[in-house]
Amino acid sequence: MKYGLSRLQLICDFDGTLVDSRAAVAEVNERISERYLGRRLTRQEQAELMQLGIWQRIRTLGIPFWRVPSLWLDVSEVYRRNATQFPPYEGVPQLIRELCEEGCHLSIVTSNARRNVEMALAAHELCCFGGIISASLLPKRRFIARAAREARKRGRLPIYMGDEVRDVTASRAAGVPMIAVTWGYERADVLEESGVDFVASSVQEVREALQLAGRRAGVIQADRRGRGARWGGIFECVSGHAKGAEAGRDREPSERLRGKARG
Repeated sequence: MKYGLSRLQLICDFDGTLVDSRAAVAEVNERISERYLGRRLTRQEQAELMQLGIWQRIRTLGIPFWRVPSLWLDVSEVYRRNATQFPPYEGVPQLIRELCEEGCHLSIVTSNARRNVEMALAAHELCCFGGIISASLLPKRRFIARAAREARKRGRLPIYMGDEVRDVTASRAAGVPMIAVTWGYERADVLEESGVDFVASSVQEVREALQLAGRRAGVIQADRRGRGARWGGIFECVSGHAKGAEAGRDREPSERLRGKARG
């Protein structure tokens, strides 16, 4: 039996992977800093916050836990207002449509609100995704693992595609091989050092990696317990950058952003 893309479940991150939402992220960081630090962030501080997850930003800025619900409403409002303006990265819409046409199963696991994602996808006529899961403020690894389990029940090989080191950490914890794209929020050299399974600098390299994975899906025994240790070499011999399983380096945010928040 011939195996191909139809044997794959590509689980995609949203912000920084499919669409460029930097403007919204910058606005959120600015709102939070003015409200809780009482000052504007420098460019360096903005860049450092861009690399952090929402909980890391909250801790770095010293925001009290009891204020998180109202903060999350502010964040959601910014993203909702800008959702239809998020531009897809170059080549991504064509890649998604081609993968869908060729039988690859597509879904999304994101920290963004599901409604925001649906609005953005509809604005760019990208209605190819079979499911959208919003992790919100919860650890993304749980939801990647859930999506992967559902894929394996249907005989599909799950692969995660994201753009940041925290995506690498989440996919590894979920036991799911990952393609890291360099056009998002993380620097290419940082992704290379993270130990991710494969680093793609173009949509063509993503396609090549998925085609190889599809061909190998027929001989790879999916682990029903949710671990991905047997898939470490699935992306070997691709023209991109296949990586080993070595751990990435931990990076600490600037001490300048630390401190007790007001109120």
